[in-house]
Amino acid sequence: LVKYSQEIFWNQHNRHYIWGLVSGGSNVKACVFGPNFLLASPFMDVTTAEGRLELIRFLVNWSFCELSKLGYDPTIRFNREYKCLTIDMVNSNKPIPAQTTYYLREIVVVAERVFGRHTRCFVVGEQPLSSDKDCDTSANILIKDAWPEVSGSAEDDMRDESKLLDQVSKGLEGRSEFEGLYPKYINGGRMQIQNAHGEGVEDTTQTVLGETVWAQLGELPLRAHMRIAMSGVGKPLKTVQSIPELIVVIYDVMRCHMGIIEHCHILHRDISEGNILVQRDDAGVHGMLIDFDHAISITDDGYAKRAERTGTRPFMSVNNLEDKPTKRTA
Repeated sequence: LVKYSQEIFWNQHNRHYIWGLVSGGSNVKACVFGPNFLLASPFMDVTTAEGRLELIRFLVNWSFCELSKLGYDPTIRFNREYKCLTIDMVNSNKPIPAQTTYYLREIVVVAERVFGRHTRCFVVGEQPLSSDKDCDTSANILIKDAWPEVSGSAEDDMRDESKLLDQVSKGLEGRSEFEGLYPKYINGGRMQIQNAHGEGVEDTTQTVLGETVWAQLGELPLRAHMRIAMSGVGKPLKTVQSIPELIVVIYDVMRCHMGIIEHCHILHRDISEGNILVQRDDAGVHGMLIDFDHAISITDDGYAKRAERTGTRPFMSVNNLEDKPTKRTA
């Protein structure tokens, strides 16, 4: 069942969570897999009237409930006219939230694991293609869809990647020396869904499970559905074609890293192979620093406001790995 769930997350890009049935002899159990939880019902013994009734209730509820209750994301849909997926984006960082719909061009990252962030990345356009031969000039937009751990409400969450990326975009705006070296924030933030009363609520693991079940789980970290649209699409670091190109890319990324510290007071905290992209244009090759999941605001003198260990393990500092009481600085 775990292997089957992994394949579903891999192939179905509009999946929040997955239901499943496990049977052994006359006993049947219902399970649900989410970003950081696995819940299972008591066994239903189909040799008893009570067990059969309980199983029938499950099957009837699954047959008639909304698709969102089956774990599907209602904001990602298949457009039959243009034969592509459409992805809705709610700009929750604006005073009046507005919705934008994008049209899928390419899937570049899929959810590879049963548990975790379930990060997916899509290259999209602002307009649909009327034919395969259309010249697509709008497909320089990347949507990142993930379920990161969050702390409290969106207003108080210091780890909100959409806000940090927005801060970076504003802090480096007009500075031509950093142009193209970082993704520019367009819109996005925490996603919302409609509850049973038709009200908009944040799409979190707490919302998925309901207040009663959530209260029984104790210290389970809260995860929120985050979706961010940004401009700038690159290729993996392994696509460099020579050592001089690699040197240029790494130099660009470190220059961008220091520019973000100086002008935006943000420390990236996860400089690693997977977070460096390569871009090619008429001017040649240059690097791009991406993925601000672990970024944090710092003080004017370069000290981190929250001393915690994070990052990609092979690229973390020795002091971080050994958890030494050293001040975290830029």
